[in-house]
Formats: sequence, structure tokens, C-alpha cells
Amino acid sequence: EIIESRKSFKRKLLSDLGQSYLEKRIAILGGVTTRNIKDILELFLLNYGIKPVFYESEYNQYYEEGAFSNAELKKFMPDLVYICTSIRNITDFPLLMDSSEIVKHKMSAVYDKFMQLWNHLADTYHCPVIQNNFEYPYFRLMGNKDASDMRIHRSWPPTSPGSAPRPSPRRSCPGPR
Repeated sequence: EIIESRKSFKRKLLSDLGQSYLEKRIAILGGVTTRNIKDILELFLLNYGIKPVFYESEYNQYYEEGAFSNAELKKFMPDLVYICTSIRNITDFPLLMDSSEIVKHKMSAVYDKFMQLWNHLADTYHCPVIQNNFEYPYFRLMGNKDASDMRIHRSWPPTSPGSAPRPSPRRSCPGPR
């Protein structure tokens, strides 16, 4: 219902001439289709007195647009970056026959890729970076064993045996620009 009526909701929210809005620049880097997320986010922010200006990446270009130099995004200068990904953006899942070491290696590779993305965005745009968490797979191939198999039950983030713990992604936002 919200999607179908979003234009009338937006008109109603913007019709209050006495309302002053705080403008915020939000970059949405998508690994999935983000149009409906953007439209609903706009309504919720308008309801709270925030008028968003959006930058949307091309479909499934979240990594390329966020981890490498991007003149258009740099010119946009976001106040917030939202990385909208899905389990489909994880490309190298462990196989049932993989050893524990191979599974750890694959998990580290995924973690390192996202850590590089988060750090580049934070260092370049000096704003909060938010990424949604991944949904569970559509099919649980191992049934209840998903919760007890060595390939599933481990600490996060992955570390190599004997290595120092990995640094946490930056969680604080620097002060105003």
C-alpha cells in the first residue's frame, strides 16, 4: 500500500508550508534493486523533517562505485552511504566437501572485500556507512545441521590461526565537514 500511494503521501508531507526540512545527501550503493527502498526511505525521512537527496548506483555496482575512485559520487559528497546488498552478492560459498581451512579462507575473502569497501568509503567521504546484513539462503541444504556443522559454527570475523584479531570496521562518524 505504501508503494502504491507513495506519491500522494509525499505530496501530503511536502504540503505543510510551515515545515522546514533538513537536507541530507544519501548515497545508496546497491547490489540489488533499490528503487522501492529509496522511495520508502524518502517518505520516512520526510515524516521526520529530513528532505533526502539521493544518489543511486547502477544495479549491482555497489562495490565498483564504492571501492574505487568515483568522480560522480565524489561530486555528490554524501552525508550517509547505505550499502544495500543481498546474499546473492556473496559469490564464493563453501562447498560441502570443503575443508575447514578452505571455508575459513573463503569467509576471510568475503570479509576482506567488504572491509576494503567500508574503509574506502569512510576515508573518502568522511560520513557514516551503513550496510544491511545478509538474509539467510532461500534453501537450507543441510537442514538442522546448518547450526552445528564446522563450516557454519565459528566466530566472526574470521582470523587465521595464531594471527592477531582483525580490527573492527569504523563505527563512529567524524564531526561535521
